[in-house]
Amino acid sequence: MLTEAVIAHEIGRSVSYSRRTNFYTALSSYCSPHYTYANVLPVLEELKGLGLVVEMRARPGDHIRTELQSRYCATPELIARWKAKAADFTLYGLVRLKDADGNLIHYRDTDETRRMVKELRGINEYLASHTLDLNAPDAERIGHHIKLDGAYYLPTTTEIYRVFNAGSFKLGGRGYWWGQSLSKLRRAGLLLNGERVAEPDFKQLHPTMLYAERGLAPPGDAYEVDGFTRDEGKLAFNVAVNCQRGQAGTIATLLYKSREIDRRTGLPKWTRGREETTALVEAMWKKHAAIEGALGTGAGRRLMNLDSRIEMDILKRAERAGIAALPVHDSNIAPVRNESKMAEIMEESYAHVFKGSKPCTVRVSGGNVSQMPSAPSSLPSLSPSLVLERAALAGDFQQAIDALKEPPENSALSGKPMQLDFLAGLDGPAPIQEARVMAEAYEGGIAPEPVIRIVRDLRHKTGERQQDLAAHRNRY
Repeated sequence: MLTEAVIAHEIGRSVSYSRRTNFYTALSSYCSPHYTYANVLPVLEELKGLGLVVEMRARPGDHIRTELQSRYCATPELIARWKAKAADFTLYGLVRLKDADGNLIHYRDTDETRRMVKELRGINEYLASHTLDLNAPDAERIGHHIKLDGAYYLPTTTEIYRVFNAGSFKLGGRGYWWGQSLSKLRRAGLLLNGERVAEPDFKQLHPTMLYAERGLAPPGDAYEVDGFTRDEGKLAFNVAVNCQRGQAGTIATLLYKSREIDRRTGLPKWTRGREETTALVEAMWKKHAAIEGALGTGAGRRLMNLDSRIEMDILKRAERAGIAALPVHDSNIAPVRNESKMAEIMEESYAHVFKGSKPCTVRVSGGNVSQMPSAPSSLPSLSPSLVLERAALAGDFQQAIDALKEPPENSALSGKPMQLDFLAGLDGPAPIQEARVMAEAYEGGIAPEPVIRIVRDLRHKTGERQQDLAAHRNRY
């Protein structure tokens, strides 16, 4: 309790606790066995008497009316007497169950919960053998915390726990760890075992899953609606999938987001008025008529349960491949050199859960097609914008510039790779012709985007690896 008070004091906060017995019953699966009603209240009185903490006691019922519980915080006396250099962290409750209001609730152990705990322990034991660092020169270290982009993070051991929702182990279940709420830009600055990371992600995971359940493929880009940006369409679709009150609830939720401020941009998360929002939602319903029964029905938590099963399979496959990987819902963080392999693992895991369905494409950084030579640099073979972005995070602009240069003529990397020869025989619409021309002109370095796109489409269509496409080029 004293340690919690000191850590909270670092960022000007207090520690919440409860004076209700049933609160501790619910937490029995998630806290130290010593953290009980019988221990907490008398210990708190003793600490107050010693002048080490100050209590702010809530009135009965405040936790319902204002969601505010009783709190305590460290006094100057405690801070002055605190001698510990660092605090040890122990993660309790690898499997967590919340009610409809988001409160942790008690559950009885079953064969399934024991299986999940055992599975997570195995994953966490593997992750414990790897190091994770945040490469952010502008981060401010405050005691145990890191302050970054106006938010505080508490780096602990890199362990994963799963959270299920609405009192059911069939809803939710995604994995979480301390750095998951970092922005995508900041996650690109993480280092795994001292290596830069990539973050391959599923394209349109939930739309693809909803259509796959009906034996269908999504209609092109699921998030595109005429007259609106793709980001607006994506937000509207995700709200529709998670909302339980049909079109009206989706519209109301989007409009409510106009009151919420995006921490990174400082702008409202939603800027459209009611009329435009209604038009977008109606267009979204029309576009996805084939899965209309899933929109506005709260299907999101069920889909999260499915994607959490995919994710657990991904993490176990990654371990067998000797790759350190961390989940971020529909993407995975892994060392750059393992990005292509991680993409294959993710596709395999999706196919394992959704047997016989249309594949779900995994998007990689942009320039790293397997078996294709890259520029001679310690930076990955990424799209120019991502190379510059990641190098900027590390403060190494010269390395970014070097990574974008073509290799010298006498370099072993120069010369057209044999794996692209099969493109010469392709015939078809303009995009294919564009890729063919670029492939013929390609001499190493970062591969042109049209080439990458065509190769990847062929891989998904045929199920073959790139080297197999090259070996069997007469088929295409």
